[in-house]
Amino acid sequence: DPLGMAEKSGVEIMNFSGDVAMLLGKIPLHHKDSFDRIIIAQAIANGLPVMTDDPKFLEYECKIV
Repeated sequence: DPLGMAEKSGVEIMNFSGDVAMLLGKIPLHHKDSFDRIIIAQAIANGLPVMTDDPKFLEYECKIV
């Protein structure tokens, strides 16, 4: 069970909230990958860093690790 394994390892599962959806509609379209844009919106909305080597993430207001 992937969800159970995540919980046992201390990973917090985050919901895709209405606030994140609203932000997703407002952030610039620098990145064309819709899943990456969801990650970016989730990170911005929750003040979380993103671990990536994708240079397109640098064009957004999220902290990159």
